[in-house]
Amino acid sequence: MMKSLIGTGYQARLEPSAYTRYKEELTAFDESWKQSLHFLETCQISFKGGGIKNEFIPTPYCQHDFTTIVYDYRECRVLRADESLPDGYKTMSDGGTVPCAFMSILDYFRTSPKSLETLGKVLVDNGFRTRFNGTLWIAFDKVLEKYHVRTQIQPSIFNLCESVTLQRPVIALVSSA
Repeated sequence: MMKSLIGTGYQARLEPSAYTRYKEELTAFDESWKQSLHFLETCQISFKGGGIKNEFIPTPYCQHDFTTIVYDYRECRVLRADESLPDGYKTMSDGGTVPCAFMSILDYFRTSPKSLETLGKVLVDNGFRTRFNGTLWIAFDKVLEKYHVRTQIQPSIFNLCESVTLQRPVIALVSSA
């Protein structure tokens, strides 16, 4: 967990000063990461013998497979068979990258909730799913800890390599395309 979030509770609804400290801490990580990337121009990275064996990696959840889960800032639930999506609402397919990444990592640790819908409800009920900004990034620091998974933002390419080598799961959000 980021130092700026220690003792802030579980919900996303924080004082503006807490978000300011969080953004400052993220900015420092971002700058550190960018500075480390220049090493990729002159070295080759290989993970032979390191990392998690493929048979232990759970099948990833793809947000586009979940068109019947309402995942909106107002609620998260499964649509009934005879029901269509209410006007103005979004589905997991429209914006469920973060919960899908979470479910994949929680499946690895065998601490996942019963369903993607259950995880979506946790995100919605605690203010992590927003009207205009999708799922808040702060959820990475707060929600996974609810399921006893400690998180750490990797400040450089070297830390990322170390985490993979030490067989620690790494989440990297990429376009589902």
